[in-house]
Amino acid sequence: MVLHFFQSITLILALCWLQSVNTRFWRGRSVPAQVTSGLLFGATAIVNMLDPIWLAPGVFIDARLAVLGMACVFGGPLAGCLAVSMAVAYRLELGGAGAVPGAAGMLITALLGFAYRHALSRHWVRGGAPQMLGFGFLIHLLALFLLLVLSGLAPVSVLILSMTLMLPVVTLMLALLLQDLQQRSQANSALEESEARMRAITHAIPDLLLVLDEDGRYLDIVSPVQHRHLLYDDAARLQGRRMHDVLPTAKADRLLAFVRQSLLSRTPEAIEYTLDIGATHRTFEGRAQALDINLDGRKAVVMVARDITAHKAAEAEIMQLAFFDPLTGLPNRRRLIDRLTQMQARSAQDGTFSALLCIDLDDFKKINDLRGSAAGDQMLQQVACRLESFTRETHSVARMGGDKFAVLLSGLSTVREQAHSAASLVAGQLLEALRAPYQLGPNVQFSSGSIGIVLFNETFSANELLQQADLAMYAAKDAGKNTWYFFVPAFQEAVNSRLRLEEEIRQGLLRGEFHVHYQPQFDERGHLAGAEALVRWQHPEHGLMIPGHFIGAAEQAGLLQQLDHWVLVEACHQLAAWSGHPVMGSVPVSVNISAVQLHQGDFSTQVMGVLAETGAPANLLMLELTESVLVRDMALAIAHMEALRVHGVRFALDDFGTGYSSLSYLQQLPLDELKIDQSFVRSLPADTGSLVIIRAITALAESFGFDVIAEGVETDAQHTLLASNGCRYFQGYLFAQPMPAQALTTLATTLPRNERHAAASGIRRR
Repeated sequence: MVLHFFQSITLILALCWLQSVNTRFWRGRSVPAQVTSGLLFGATAIVNMLDPIWLAPGVFIDARLAVLGMACVFGGPLAGCLAVSMAVAYRLELGGAGAVPGAAGMLITALLGFAYRHALSRHWVRGGAPQMLGFGFLIHLLALFLLLVLSGLAPVSVLILSMTLMLPVVTLMLALLLQDLQQRSQANSALEESEARMRAITHAIPDLLLVLDEDGRYLDIVSPVQHRHLLYDDAARLQGRRMHDVLPTAKADRLLAFVRQSLLSRTPEAIEYTLDIGATHRTFEGRAQALDINLDGRKAVVMVARDITAHKAAEAEIMQLAFFDPLTGLPNRRRLIDRLTQMQARSAQDGTFSALLCIDLDDFKKINDLRGSAAGDQMLQQVACRLESFTRETHSVARMGGDKFAVLLSGLSTVREQAHSAASLVAGQLLEALRAPYQLGPNVQFSSGSIGIVLFNETFSANELLQQADLAMYAAKDAGKNTWYFFVPAFQEAVNSRLRLEEEIRQGLLRGEFHVHYQPQFDERGHLAGAEALVRWQHPEHGLMIPGHFIGAAEQAGLLQQLDHWVLVEACHQLAAWSGHPVMGSVPVSVNISAVQLHQGDFSTQVMGVLAETGAPANLLMLELTESVLVRDMALAIAHMEALRVHGVRFALDDFGTGYSSLSYLQQLPLDELKIDQSFVRSLPADTGSLVIIRAITALAESFGFDVIAEGVETDAQHTLLASNGCRYFQGYLFAQPMPAQALTTLATTLPRNERHAAASGIRRR
């Protein structure tokens, strides 16, 4: 019996070795591996039956149940069924009294084995040694019970007890060996999968993967095909060599220090380095992580080397685009602010004054329009070269945009007066350089510049200094251009006042603080012949304000169009209100039209819309245009005038003789009236030159069939002289000041109908 026990163990060891060979041979091919495994289990069970322990003739026991049980547990359904089929067939073929009980025991073992395998897969039971030993006791007890009962043999207590103890132990040994084999197989499969996955990942990564030991020796290299050219030598030939064998000494020393630093760190380390590979200069980014194990008895790191040459070039290009002007190559506004901030810090630290010069080319837009944008670009490039030629190492030039440039002068002096003189000297030199002729293709162009200067050594922000230099530059332009101005606080106060005024205008429009006053116009007999609509602002603090105090600010704030449209609407509402009045119902009202209004594409449509909305009679609306308004686009102005004239709207040419007077205007424009500017009237009667101009205007008007009205009439002498020289209509303080609509209505009803002097006597300005 002991010999039989050792024979079973030998068969089990042989079976496990064969199963190991089988697993390695088929390498993951599941079905062939299971078939072969089943054949091996079945053959082992049959071999066990060749030399069993006989209980009686035709009745024997052996270790086949241990083999078949483990075949079902570890081999799976295919291997288990094949093994059991082989063993059952062989046992039935042997025959004897124990054939049927033996076959039944093997089938029951198979069922129990499959049940145990299912329970293991669902984690209902564990697969440890106690469980396996219990499984062995169960199958052998059931098998012995069937054998004794079905064969009709009497129990042999000593033999049965011995086999009951020995065969479960055999089952346990086989289970542990197969479990270990299975675990090693799974581990090998997982390792192979991991290696395959890592191999695919490392070859897919577009970087060099290097394994380096602590002496800088190449232990392994993974180089994607597209980066083979990045190596100094073939990867296989590099293996085993040191970095000092293939790299310049300085670079090898630096990289070796990096490797050793990575070995001391628990986190990945990074380095950026350059290499000359062939004729190209390339930049790499390296990242290294120490390995947890030694290779060939030495510490080692895994290093990923990425070629970032293109990335660096893109960074440089982005930097160029972000901080430099593409046309001139000069630093741009953003770069200037950086330098200005640095210069402020140095000036505040050492107490020296520095200067910011803001330079704007004079009339560059005209040059650009005349010569074209290409010539304008050439001129800007030449300006940039001239400005750069005047800068020292401590100074810098920038292009702010358009035709505006800036120059920074650092470390001028610790004394403000000396710094002032030094900045003035440079400004004078720059203006002289800008006045030199420019060669723009075949053409020679002359120009100049205006410069605003601000001295600083205090903690103003960069944007504040730029704003101050801008204000000084605009002051230089207002002073006649081709000069420089230093910033003074009064410039800032003027801007602040204008900004406050602009905001007050916005709020005034919202609060209804603007009103329309009407200045009456009289004919030569003193009869009321018309009225001019003039805007007034009832300021909450400053009282009633005339347009000269706020029109400029409204135009700069972009509010002039809104204000002019509002005046037109108010005047038309008043015309509609006067339409049933016995006197005012026939009085025309003049409204001034700005260039912004007239040159809108839908201006005539807007006017007709206002007339329709208010119900004002179109024939009583007189629109006053200035000559400067007409210069911009004569064709568009004529088109609007003709479209409105068809509906009865009339037109007057205001301030005639002060602008770009041309007889062609009088021929082309559908005018009804010429208005003599008050600058000619004011100098009468002493100025004979003005009188000559007035005579010419009245003669022209008579020739073209226009009415003539003189504005700004303030004295009887002026009125008499104008009337004697052909002027038939008058407007001015001699007759009446601008007044609200109700006051004009009252005045009109009280005026005598036939004597001008009677009309003038009560309203003349004292």
